[in-house]
Amino acid sequence: MKRSAISALVNPLSTNKTSVYCTSCRFCNVGCGYRVISGAMITPQSPDLPIVKLENGKYVEAVPDFRCPVNSGDYSVRGAFLTETLYNPRGPTSDRLAYPMIRTNGRLLRSSWDDALDHVANRLKSYIQEGGAESVGIYHADWFGGENAFAYMRLAQVLGTRNYDLNGRLCAASGAAGLTRSLGNGSHPWSIDDIDHAEAIVLAGANASATLSVVYDKIYTHAQQGAKLIVVDVRRTLAARNAEKYGVFLQINPGTDVALYNAMAHVLIKENLVDKNYISAHVAGFGDFENHVLSNYQPEMVQRLIGVPADRIRQTAMIIGRSKPALLLSGKGLEHQAHGTDMICSIINLALITGNMGRPGGSYSPLGGHQGSIVNPPLFAGQLGHITIPNRTIFEMLDQIDKGTQKALLCACVQPMVSLPQLNRVKEILSKKLEFLVVTDIYPNETTDLADVVFPAASWGEACFTSTNTDRRARFYELFSPPPGAARPDWVVPTEIGRRMGYASHFPWNTSEEIFDELKRDTPFAGLSYARMRASGASDFQMPVPTSASIGTVRLYVNGKFPTPDKKALLWSLDYKPQPEPPTAEYPFTLVTGRENDLWQSGYTFRRVPEQVARSPHNEMLVNTGDAQRLGIHTGKTIRVRTRRGTIDIIARVTNDVPRGVLFTLWGYPGSPTNILTIDARDRTSQTPSYKACAASVSAL
Repeated sequence: MKRSAISALVNPLSTNKTSVYCTSCRFCNVGCGYRVISGAMITPQSPDLPIVKLENGKYVEAVPDFRCPVNSGDYSVRGAFLTETLYNPRGPTSDRLAYPMIRTNGRLLRSSWDDALDHVANRLKSYIQEGGAESVGIYHADWFGGENAFAYMRLAQVLGTRNYDLNGRLCAASGAAGLTRSLGNGSHPWSIDDIDHAEAIVLAGANASATLSVVYDKIYTHAQQGAKLIVVDVRRTLAARNAEKYGVFLQINPGTDVALYNAMAHVLIKENLVDKNYISAHVAGFGDFENHVLSNYQPEMVQRLIGVPADRIRQTAMIIGRSKPALLLSGKGLEHQAHGTDMICSIINLALITGNMGRPGGSYSPLGGHQGSIVNPPLFAGQLGHITIPNRTIFEMLDQIDKGTQKALLCACVQPMVSLPQLNRVKEILSKKLEFLVVTDIYPNETTDLADVVFPAASWGEACFTSTNTDRRARFYELFSPPPGAARPDWVVPTEIGRRMGYASHFPWNTSEEIFDELKRDTPFAGLSYARMRASGASDFQMPVPTSASIGTVRLYVNGKFPTPDKKALLWSLDYKPQPEPPTAEYPFTLVTGRENDLWQSGYTFRRVPEQVARSPHNEMLVNTGDAQRLGIHTGKTIRVRTRRGTIDIIARVTNDVPRGVLFTLWGYPGSPTNILTIDARDRTSQTPSYKACAASVSAL
């Protein structure tokens, strides 16, 4: 959503009535930089962006920062309405949680912080005394700031519980696992700057036009200037339609990515389009990989499985091989699969054999969903520098609760009652098997409805915190707005519980800045500080930043050295594996889930921004035109979708954007519980759920 008026902005003059704050967008993994103008009276900086009056009488406007190299003044529809998500006692956000609550006689009643914290600490002490540390678990977000995540990690460590997980399990774990298996580290290797240097850009299972639109703006502009755009997807998205104009669109059958990238590797090797010098110096396992793909993945052998003609596979592989350099990016189309880690490794294989790693314009990276905590989440490695937690996943915790060995769960800034697969089972366990549920959040929701204690959290603009975006760039969020009522930053809850349980020495901090100064020790963030990030304004530091003199690291592996025992990346010889739940006569369709631009994730804040609701007033199920004609389904009419787990009724949209036999819908639209339908199959390595594919039936009502 480019605006020339935004790009031409200059810094407003500061007066005693006007202040300027550094912040970033709270939503996707691009992490666009913003400046917040705040004062008793402010001059509008853009006619397209709202000005909001705060409870304290001040006005605020969030303006995209044209100096920020991430977005250069560009912004998404989500970022445009950032200030609309601030607390407004007379508006859509008036239902913000403002005070602690304790459930008494079946009702959540207002409490003081001291009483609520004492109540939680005493209950946790009792459970641990009776059943050990395994009777308690923690599950929290990884996008809500490294300081908050670090405090919860410290609490899990001092309690000694293995029941600890982050919601990054649901989105980032397969990407991190694949990167670690192939390259030795889970950090994203690329830089957004690589887009401008690439001769070809691959979007694999990444609907970037909807999910990371500012990055997609850069990709689309570069394609218009001559770069080849290659899109691999099940659905014909906006990015796919543009790839038909500026490159190639491969509409593959769901879950066949490993077969496709193996077939492309076959072509690259046969056509001598591999970088033999790079492979010899920096890559292990090429001999076995070469034999594997040449013997088993000739394009003609797998074209029917993939759903793409062999000549199209060859054409696309040769574009990648001849483009110097080529940039390969992937999204949830690979990660939300039962074999997602294998899919990630298979596309990394292409980047390695073509020498497209660590060079300007040449890299591979997952794009990611939301921003990550600035700490390294223990998604599968189980450690963060000086904190080690051999953790269980949220799914293992649900099993422990179901068995009766885990009695309590602390949830912070997560919505398991919306985001987890097989929701009917999740609700059964959390409502009937779990004895004590503590939730920290900003709004009442499906999870707080089940809670025994609720704490109100400060949100974007109401607390200082840090995170990292898709190219490892530190994003700094500054406090500029008062939180409602007695709401406090998320780190306060684990800190005060830890102190009340006898571990005060482990929680010495009183501000988020003090937490940051501790968490950064001996980590890639050691050279950062709040003062340094504030001074930069655009927070232009890419990890690692090892010292205070370092300006950061633009991209990883520029020297061809990888953090593995032999300093080489590893090629994985992988085979295609079928989907865990293929279509049958009773369930003849494959249901695929995804996201869109107007709605972010579960629509938690979306539903409170009238402008965004108007743009996307209801969820839809996409049905192929031929399938719809056969079943008597019409656009705008309600249909019934059924899987082995449950049934939902939803509005149909008839389109040729999905192929025959495939259904598509949003996974988290408010009031449309798609995860009642999704399967509880998970990737063996990352334990990420297979949101992308399950067998379904559909009928007109």
